[in-house]
Amino acid sequence: MHRELLSSRPIARGSIIAATPRLSLTEIEIQQVGGFLFLSEKAARDIELDRDVAGSSGEQLQEMYAEGVVLLASRSVRRRFIVIKVDHGAGLFSDQKPHIVTYVGDWQHDAYIVGPSFESLSRSLNWISSVYDKLDSCPAT
Repeated sequence: MHRELLSSRPIARGSIIAATPRLSLTEIEIQQVGGFLFLSEKAARDIELDRDVAGSSGEQLQEMYAEGVVLLASRSVRRRFIVIKVDHGAGLFSDQKPHIVTYVGDWQHDAYIVGPSFESLSRSLNWISSVYDKLDSCPAT
């Protein structure tokens, strides 16, 4: 992985995606994203696919998933999230060992900081819900 991605400085989305060795999302993971978006809406969280892809065709959305990337955004907490399924090398029995990395960005700028990494997509989506809930409960300044 590119050294810039490990710094505490904000990084542009294009740099993050270009420098990250990605794996395609599985059909189950794509369904998890859809379920997450459905449950977020049901729980009155305005987490949705980022505006760059929300109006996109189904073909463009499938391409994003094939690249192992999920771009999410929330207007109310003014944050954007990048979730990437990365190739974490070979496991003990020579099978691929995927890992999920996250990035959090400001609503107005194409600048992201490194978030936590997870062993599964569902855990990363749960973390995004937690971040949303914490930010949403903070009084506006």
